[in-house]
Amino acid sequence: MTGTLPADLTDPTAIAMRLIIDGVAVIPGAVVGDELQNIRDAFELQADKLGSRAFEWDGFCQSPGLMQYICHPALMAVMDAFMAHFDQQCAFTCCSGARDVYEPSNETQQANARQPDIRNVGWHDDVMGMKNPLYTFTAESVSSLLYMDDTFENNGAYCTALGSHHLARRGPNDEALIANAQLVFDHCKLCQVPVTAGSIILHRAHNWHGVMSPRQNRRLIITTFAVKAFYELQRGHTQLTPDQIAQLPADRHKYITHYA
Repeated sequence: MTGTLPADLTDPTAIAMRLIIDGVAVIPGAVVGDELQNIRDAFELQADKLGSRAFEWDGFCQSPGLMQYICHPALMAVMDAFMAHFDQQCAFTCCSGARDVYEPSNETQQANARQPDIRNVGWHDDVMGMKNPLYTFTAESVSSLLYMDDTFENNGAYCTALGSHHLARRGPNDEALIANAQLVFDHCKLCQVPVTAGSIILHRAHNWHGVMSPRQNRRLIITTFAVKAFYELQRGHTQLTPDQIAQLPADRHKYITHYA
């Protein structure tokens, strides 16, 4: 089955409700104008400095221009509304850095780009990559992707299996049980989610997703969030130093948490 997301929403609570129900939602035009261009410029400067168009937190945090995106107000307005539905507070957990997934020399990627097929987009649940995930932690965890470039239905679009997060389960020892892939494909609508540059895609931790192979730059920044009260249940969160926190506006400091 294939389908589309609801029409663009702008109210943070309405976007949060789609995230709760569908497992994915879009904040359109969250970062625009000079602010977006400054982030693009910072990415290119850091990519040139590091000699790579994909860098994790250690490379990301060296760039004041990129750091200004952490806990961006347009993003946090939706995250606050999402967490409030569960009577919880939001905590920043990780920044996976920034990357451009377009690889013109990657023959497999470019072959897939020439023959786009939503069935062949690397479908997965992010929790597959976590060590000892507990369902209490993962159930309300959210990832965000800020796109620095436009994406198109058959060119770089994020793809989602709508509602697939509902199929994950809690195991007898609170372990997160990932849904069977065939169950997801048989019962969830598969959608491409093209966005304009400066938009943010949000998705629940257990939302199955992938990406249409790009034929152009597809630069993005990935950050994740969780229920603040459950922060300690998962190891491996990004730990900001006092100097890094000082780079953020004071009203964002409440989202930054550390292990006890």
